[in-house]
Amino acid sequence: MSQRVDQRASEREQDRLGAILFGFLAIAHAAGRWWAGHVPADFGGYLAAAQAHWARGWSPYDVAALEQLPIYQGYPFLYLPGTLWMLWPVEALGPAVVLALDAILRVLALGWCARWLTRRFELPIEWPQLGLLFAMFAPLGLSLIHI
Repeated sequence: MSQRVDQRASEREQDRLGAILFGFLAIAHAAGRWWAGHVPADFGGYLAAAQAHWARGWSPYDVAALEQLPIYQGYPFLYLPGTLWMLWPVEALGPAVVLALDAILRVLALGWCARWLTRRFELPIEWPQLGLLFAMFAPLGLSLIHI
């Protein structure tokens, strides 16, 4: 019984350390995106459509109108008009804030999924190794290279 209690306490301590590690990675990734101000082309299309519709009253499907916006990078808006309601907060917060929040949520979601998988399948991987594996994860590495 005592051994099981000690094991749970050790797992909780590892979870705290892992949360700190992945929180640091999330903040570093978000700060890098914020500092660089790089907006991916597809995200630029969403932002341009949201700005065209919500701020200027234009059609988000009019490519000629979207080309007048500096954030537009040639990626057309191909979604149903109802999706513009989901893009309203994106337009209201601005690209830097949304990209930073996106980075934080992605890092934390990947960290949670990695930890769940290691527990579910009883893999012998601890938080520091998960952090290293995550840092080597191709989409994160590519997005860090582009900033």
